[in-house]
Amino acid sequence: MGDDDAGFKIVKVTQTAPLLKKVRERLGKTAKAAKAAPAAKAAPPTVVKHTSKHRTAQPKHGVLKHGKTARKTPRFEGVRDPAKSPPIKKQSRLRILTEHGASTRRAKIAHEAKTKPIHEIRKTLKKHNLNVREHTPDHLARQLYEDAKGAGMISSG
Repeated sequence: MGDDDAGFKIVKVTQTAPLLKKVRERLGKTAKAAKAAPAAKAAPPTVVKHTSKHRTAQPKHGVLKHGKTARKTPRFEGVRDPAKSPPIKKQSRLRILTEHGASTRRAKIAHEAKTKPIHEIRKTLKKHNLNVREHTPDHLARQLYEDAKGAGMISSG
């Protein structure tokens, strides 16, 4: 079995020019068309890889399963210097209670307990689940209000 019987010839990849010339002649191309496209610049044959059919249908970028969409902004932002501490927000501040501030707070609470009407004190105590009966003396209700507010059981807001 010679290579003339099969109708094609095995040629090295570097020797594409003689083979292309023979192919063009067999297809009926003219000599002008063969000169217009020089054989030295011919592209090498490309290899087509087999792809499975079920992988071809990819969702659009940014679309997730079950109708959810991806975040527009990332959860975490990259930083230039990871050793640098993050910026402090304008609204958040570090507040330290000093001895002077604590005594001022106690004085304000005592003044408020003395000047606030007794029915409002009883109402506030009831609102914060510190039930005081009707028969409880007023000075004990005021003392309970002052101590509860100082301990933080009653918020000012």
